[in-house]
Amino acid sequence: MRARRLKISVVFAVDLARFLVPDVGKCRLLQELRATEEFSTLLHRHYTGNDNGLGAWVSEANRIRDHMKTVAVAGGKKVWSHQFVAQYAPLLLLRHENRLVTPERPVPADASLELPGRYRCGRFCGITYRLAVEGVVAASCEAEFMAEDNYSIREVIDVLESFREDAFRTFLHFVQDYFGNETQLGPTKDGELLSLASQENISWDELDSMTHVHTLVVIEGFTETSTAGSTVDRDRVVESVELAGILNQASWYQSYARDYCSMIKNKQIGRRSDDIYVIDQRTTVVVSAQYWNTKETIRFYRLDLLRTIEHHLTRFALLSQLLTFSREHEELHPLETKEPFDRAAAGIGRPREPYASLRVP
Repeated sequence: MRARRLKISVVFAVDLARFLVPDVGKCRLLQELRATEEFSTLLHRHYTGNDNGLGAWVSEANRIRDHMKTVAVAGGKKVWSHQFVAQYAPLLLLRHENRLVTPERPVPADASLELPGRYRCGRFCGITYRLAVEGVVAASCEAEFMAEDNYSIREVIDVLESFREDAFRTFLHFVQDYFGNETQLGPTKDGELLSLASQENISWDELDSMTHVHTLVVIEGFTETSTAGSTVDRDRVVESVELAGILNQASWYQSYARDYCSMIKNKQIGRRSDDIYVIDQRTTVVVSAQYWNTKETIRFYRLDLLRTIEHHLTRFALLSQLLTFSREHEELHPLETKEPFDRAAAGIGRPREPYASLRVP
């Protein structure tokens, strides 16, 4: 099989707490502020309207509301609740350098949309940066690939790997540039600064170790290699080794066992007879010819799906940082590491059974 047109979106998320100066007091203050809505207020106050030549942050709440109105008029689904918009609408970075950093163009002089020669018929669609209300940065980098003679499965896998690397290279460049700036020191609480250490010299490996990533791939469909490009039936695609290879970016996809492909088929959640939706740990694959029809609401739905991925990645980054903070500080270790309290000796009645206080009602 060969793949027709495809659009790739790579999403990264990293918690700003990872950029804090190594100070227990600052980390503890951040956790306390995050427990209330106060941190969101401080974050908005510090970043909105503060351009500094690096772009300006604005609340995306009104943009999400306008998007939902447009979707409703077009007959699509309104995915977001008013509660989500009011509480979790992120900040969006405007007027930033919208460019892709590649090995061929490590510091491109312009925002050229044409991708380097190793991407056949590829077009860069842009990159967006958002800041979640708890202080997690999310970046979404997108590109389209539209070769008339379609793409081999191995070529699709190679493109996915190369574009993810270039997208991360672009994200690294942004973090070094934006958070290496002395003006981005973090919001203040009663005059106390949540200081961010300069990230000007952060390395690829350092940022990679703290970043969560997910890829969204939308494919127009598949054609037969041996029969002059005839369309492959959906039922065959959904349990094919080719789909499994794209989902996992596995160049050895032809060696996949049939029972594994059947398991992927069981994960398929698309409702229409002409589309496929499969989600795995690091990749979501959508197969739908309707996306390239400008009148179809699936274009709006893809944007909502991308925003959902961003939101979930920010949750993962937030929880990961909280677990790391808890493990690194002895006073926050689980209660079972402490000496048990002898209630009988203290004359408080019958001793409690081990860990009873830790049980969830």
